[in-house]
Amino acid sequence: MEPSSRASRQSCSYIFTRYGTRQLSFVRIAVHARVYEVRTGRLLLDTTVEINGASCPQTLTFRSDYGLEPVIGPTQYVTPSDAQIQDAFRPLISP
Repeated sequence: MEPSSRASRQSCSYIFTRYGTRQLSFVRIAVHARVYEVRTGRLLLDTTVEINGASCPQTLTFRSDYGLEPVIGPTQYVTPSDAQIQDAFRPLISP
């Protein structure tokens, strides 16, 4: 699923040395999930799980390869905690 197809959790302004001020939107992480019955292999559920998390960190770190400038898109993913990941998947495991 494309990040732009989900509602933005929060948007924040950042100052980049070479890009100036940019507005970045943080979106929830979407994971496609299928749940199967173990005994029969029958598909029980085909869904997308959205994971919440922290947005708008004070600083952002980008990796660039070979010394090239990083490509900074307008959309970033939230940073979930372990508990937030577990909470997102819990309804699929123990309905």
